[in-house]
Amino acid sequence: MAHYTAREVELLAAVLEAESAPPLVARLAARQLIDVRHELGWENWRRIESGQSSDEAHPAAVADADLAFGMLADGLGRTLSIRP
Repeated sequence: MAHYTAREVELLAAVLEAESAPPLVARLAARQLIDVRHELGWENWRRIESGQSSDEAHPAAVADADLAFGMLADGLGRTLSIRP
């Protein structure tokens, strides 16, 4: 699984670099996006594993995706309210 994840990050980072993102920024963004997608997948698996149908799980899955990608778009500092 680690190999596939690393490959996903590598490919997404290459696309981001092609769109003019600096290499480090591209890798950081790719890692965050891929990790969020994986965690959302695990959360959906937990719902299905607990007995929910995909139709029952769908509204919560959409809300979770909106939250997760919103956290990335808005910056974690705004979401977590952690002060230095």
